[in-house]
Amino acid sequence: MEKTFDELNQIFWDASIKRGALEVDGTKVTKSLARYPSNSGKSYDWEVSFSWIDVDGKPRSLTKESRFKDNRRNDADRNWGLGPE
Repeated sequence: MEKTFDELNQIFWDASIKRGALEVDGTKVTKSLARYPSNSGKSYDWEVSFSWIDVDGKPRSLTKESRFKDNRRNDADRNWGLGPE
């Protein structure tokens, strides 16, 4: 299966599937989401991943990381003074 992240994302949107599994070109593709808050906690962004097993039996994935993933609030070692989650 040769699909880009954007192609897979559009296929899942068209099928109205926010997360879960869908068969794409005969391959079971799973979409997962992780929510990351901003340092202020007033906004958030999502990390979106698609994963599947290719015809050779190798696991494959495509991921769009959240722009907030590396913020202090999302790092247990640096999350001081930002308040409770």
